[in-house]
Amino acid sequence: MSVELRIDIDDRVQSALARAPSVLTAAIERGLSRAAFELSKEASDRAPRAEGNLADSILPKRISALEYRVSPSKEYARFVEGGGGLGGWPEFLTLREWIKRKNLVAKDIVNEATGKRRRRKTGDINREATRLAYAIRESIYQKGTPAQPFLRPALEHTENRLRAIVRDAIERGLAELGG
Repeated sequence: MSVELRIDIDDRVQSALARAPSVLTAAIERGLSRAAFELSKEASDRAPRAEGNLADSILPKRISALEYRVSPSKEYARFVEGGGGLGGWPEFLTLREWIKRKNLVAKDIVNEATGKRRRRKTGDINREATRLAYAIRESIYQKGTPAQPFLRPALEHTENRLRAIVRDAIERGLAELGG
């Protein structure tokens, strides 16, 4: 799962790269690194949060000279970004723990006759969370999950700023070279 942002360089920059590749490349690398970090921050902010694992996994990575990638390391990210088709099974234990963490199972019950509230036993809560997890899994299996795009909207939102960051870095590199 990825999105791409290409930045074309003009003849003036090509010429400067030929004259002093290390100086200009270093300047461009600084700009690309900053732009990749900004994109990862925006994508992380836009990622849906159940536990925060997806958002926390979105990091910039240098692939090669003048090439960075911003992507989540979680395999399920593509299903979040693009939606999941029919027939997918989320991991059961993760789903059950999410249900408990989100308090989707009542911890207290009320006696209808007396109106008194009492704390449920842990075993009862676990059984109820298990039943709910199976029901949610079955629903996801039959209906799929809707897309919750975060990476593409992050790029669309920040594209102009990212290009400006890299352009400024190029101009600073050119200024170092005196041109």
